[in-house]
Amino acid sequence: MSGADGRAEILAGIRAALGRGPLERARAAELQARLGAPRPGPVPARAQLDRLAPALAVQEWARGQPATLDALKGKVVLLDLFQIICPGCRAAHPHIVRMQQEYEDEGLEVLGMAVAFEYEWAQTPMLIRAYVDAMAFPYPVAIDAG
Repeated sequence: MSGADGRAEILAGIRAALGRGPLERARAAELQARLGAPRPGPVPARAQLDRLAPALAVQEWARGQPATLDALKGKVVLLDLFQIICPGCRAAHPHIVRMQQEYEDEGLEVLGMAVAFEYEWAQTPMLIRAYVDAMAFPYPVAIDAG
């Protein structure tokens, strides 16, 4: 490989593999691991069910109207945190949509939040909006300000 440890070739392989079948997605995961994907942070010791959720840090809304905590108070809210370059997030999307359709009459609210904690250059607001349109998100989607 050439360049900085072959990073350009690895990134090109990841981009080529995303959105294809399971073997290609597995190859993308292998390539991402070679780049040294960050490890998740610590998990809180217990959920804090007796406290209000903090306000969402939203850069802009890619789809739908802004949701306020006041409007969601007392409802069950599923916050779909995703990256547009994440094959697992793409695979989870139809299941989240199905849950929303199945339980919306019982008060389930789904909000999407596009986050970019790696490869930010490949997850610009313009690309996020295009992804949200292409995946036909039926619920509001925010772009994380963080």
